Amino acid sequence: MNHIERMELEAEELNNKITKATEFLENEIKNPTCTNEVQRIKLACQIEYMLNYFTILIDRINYDKSLLNK
Repeated sequence: MNHIERMELEAEELNNKITKATEFLENEIKNPTCTNEVQRIKLACQIEYMLNYFTILIDRINYDKSLLNK
């Protein structure tokens, strides 16, 4: 597995975590069962950081792929 494939795998795993965390947060906002407001705010911040990380990772993948196509 080369470095691009490893980044793609990492991006896929991260995307799954983002999806699950977002779904959980949306459910907790509608009907809080195991979180309070502070926990939901912190989770929202965590998701935002994860999304930023995901965006940078995708940019790196695309950049490295473009170098291979030159």
